[in-house]
Amino acid sequence: MLPVDHIRRAVLLSPLILLSDCRRRKEESGMGDALTQELSDFLDASRTGLADGKLTLINKNLRDSQLAAILTDPRVGALTQLDLQINQLSALGVQRLAKSPRLQTLQSLCLSMNPLRDAGIQALSQAPWLRQLTLLLARSCGGTAAGVRTLATALAGGAIRSLDLGGQEVQAAGLVELPLTLLALHEAHLDGAAARELIAHGHMKSLTLSRAPLGAGALVGLPGIAPGLYSLTLDQTELADQDVMALAARPAPALEHLSLQYCSLRDDGVRALARAPWLHQLKTLTLAFKGDALPSQKACDELRGAYGDRPGLSL
Repeated sequence: MLPVDHIRRAVLLSPLILLSDCRRRKEESGMGDALTQELSDFLDASRTGLADGKLTLINKNLRDSQLAAILTDPRVGALTQLDLQINQLSALGVQRLAKSPRLQTLQSLCLSMNPLRDAGIQALSQAPWLRQLTLLLARSCGGTAAGVRTLATALAGGAIRSLDLGGQEVQAAGLVELPLTLLALHEAHLDGAAARELIAHGHMKSLTLSRAPLGAGALVGLPGIAPGLYSLTLDQTELADQDVMALAARPAPALEHLSLQYCSLRDDGVRALARAPWLHQLKTLTLAFKGDALPSQKACDELRGAYGDRPGLSL
């Protein structure tokens, strides 16, 4: 497993307060009242966690009005971690978050898979506590490239270190300058030019572009690999031999983890990896092949020989 996953789990899976969803399957006509009571019961039962400033409400069909009630409830004090992923929050909900005095010390915010759209992303960009966040997950929120760029620009100069903006339109502008530990763009809609810019000039340590539909040739013309890039995940991006050859032709002084699972690699791509100037420094190299694009056994053996007997090669 690459450091991308370790970083995310270390931040997100440390002490969480999870609201039971045993009542979520009640009939729709009564769901509003049932959820309101569930939230009240949850707050009563969670005083210890709330005292530590952590609140998690994942996949609860939470809406803007219910969020407003939580933010004004006397049982909820100042929050440092807030996880609201997979709900029904809109721009109005984000506006309420931005204005809430309970979030003045917020450090970690997870809003992935809420229908925020550009209006919600814009509201988030204007939150007075935005630049103090060290972690922000806003994946699959329906943003356009312009909206995501506004958010990235607003984060500049702040404390942000882990950022997930996958599952929506993304450009390199605004993101490339952020000094991140992790930039996750899983299933993001970006073109080859944006991918090349992030890989060559990004200030992040770990970059994942898994399942971004880059396509064959997207990395051709890659001007370099950023000197601080430590981990690069390109799984299921439809890259091909010419893209791996472009990667392998560039120095990568910090690169230690590379994943190219289920791309369209054949002999030329595998042999390019065997000749890469940074192969000797890798701690993990993860490859898996699609049924319609298989390299020869000979090419795979050449890569194994070049990698050596040290651990970390998955082929």
